[in-house]
Amino acid sequence: MSLPSHTVITEKDRPVAYALRRLALEAEQLSGRLMDASDVVAELEKRELLGRAMVERQRQMLNDAAQHPTGDTEP
Repeated sequence: MSLPSHTVITEKDRPVAYALRRLALEAEQLSGRLMDASDVVAELEKRELLGRAMVERQRQMLNDAAQHPTGDTEP
């Protein structure tokens, strides 16, 4: 947040200008943190989907093995 070049900040306006600048910097930092948090959530969702797919694949393999045993039972 910057002021136009023709704006003159008087001594009495200085504390307000500093407070506004601090708020603008804090807003930028929070925005960055929100983006970071969004990236983390997306990664966790992706891992959850991959995990579910792996569990489903294992379940299917176990079901297939139970339906079609491959071991020889004859001597």
